[in-house]
Amino acid sequence: MKDNITIFFIVFFCLFCSLLNAATWHIKQDGTGNFTTIQEGIDASSNLDTVLVYPGTYFENIDFIGKDITVASLLLTTGNESYIDSTIIDGNQQGSVVTFENDETNDAVLMGLTIKNGSGKYLDQYTNMGGGIFINFSSPLLQYLIIKNNYSDIGGGIAFSSTNAYLKSVTITNNHSFRDAGGIVICRLSPNPINSNITFSSINRCNIYNNTAGNAADISIAENHTPVTNIYIDTLTVLNPDWNFVSQFPNINLEIENEWLQQVESDLYVNPEGDDTNSGLSEDEPLKTIQWALTKIKADSLNPRIIYLAEGVYSPATNGELFALNMRKYVNLIGAGIDQTIMEEPLGDAGFIHARYSDEKFSISSCTFRNRTGSYIIDIPIFLYNCDANLSNVKIENCECTSNSAIASNYGNIILTD
Repeated sequence: MKDNITIFFIVFFCLFCSLLNAATWHIKQDGTGNFTTIQEGIDASSNLDTVLVYPGTYFENIDFIGKDITVASLLLTTGNESYIDSTIIDGNQQGSVVTFENDETNDAVLMGLTIKNGSGKYLDQYTNMGGGIFINFSSPLLQYLIIKNNYSDIGGGIAFSSTNAYLKSVTITNNHSFRDAGGIVICRLSPNPINSNITFSSINRCNIYNNTAGNAADISIAENHTPVTNIYIDTLTVLNPDWNFVSQFPNINLEIENEWLQQVESDLYVNPEGDDTNSGLSEDEPLKTIQWALTKIKADSLNPRIIYLAEGVYSPATNGELFALNMRKYVNLIGAGIDQTIMEEPLGDAGFIHARYSDEKFSISSCTFRNRTGSYIIDIPIFLYNCDANLSNVKIENCECTSNSAIASNYGNIILTD
């Protein structure tokens, strides 16, 4: 976030209301405003109106329904950035928290809010996208936002499609995707998609860090999206991201000023009874989740690494494990034994392993993947794309999948040994 914005926003607000003679709808939970929910304000508004949201947590999922309006916290009128943290839209895991899909333009403004706890918009029975914000054939202005603690199959933080959206000072952190793009995804959704031309401010830069996904934890741009997207970042998870953090297609130009995490060049230890604030450098101070160990570890061809998995059950239902695991080249997972180290996904949200574009073989040994059940499960328990894997002393049992496959590999090799 940038300082010295108070005068700008006060002047902007006064001119906006007086010169355009637009209405301002006050949203207050205590009943002293026009409405108590944000969507009521949106429904009552007309183009160029302002829906001014007072501090509080609003449990709702809002849709701009084609209106070029401003939905903002009191940051708009005061320039006080503390209102970003104190004015929250909580999607309550009932879909995307904010939706733009009816030809909204850059005059549709979302500003000064925290967007959290969204679960994405379902495109079909198998796939949802845009846990925090879903944008398709619309081009809103997103500014001074925190987008956190959202999840979906693809694009945990924001999903962009067919858009000329504009972003400045947006922080996207701690979002999760069960497949690709924990932070943001730029793609082309059917029917009749067009290429997106998204503008990321090079002055009021965005932050995208500490997101997780089966692949491209922070940023993913689909291969069929041809224009080069210039993404100017203040803070990304790491300064030199590989496929595990950012898709490496030639249609992205990434400029990063700071890294959030300094990775560890060492073997790591994980125990479901551990703590992710531990160092992970010994059995006496283990990390708690495999996903965090994979994020934290740094390896290369000269210095391959091992993540040692202690006995116990690793599951979102028990130790908060996040699947699919974002496997890394030159990193091997070694369990305590096939019947001792257990991975379970009883919610059926994700596969266990999702690996892409690792140009060297990795290995997984001495563990069991089991009890992944649920409705409409499309993700294969272990999925490899353009990479090789050595699976040794591994068991897969009681895992449902629409493809009837336990392991799948495209353009790669799998070696199975006892």
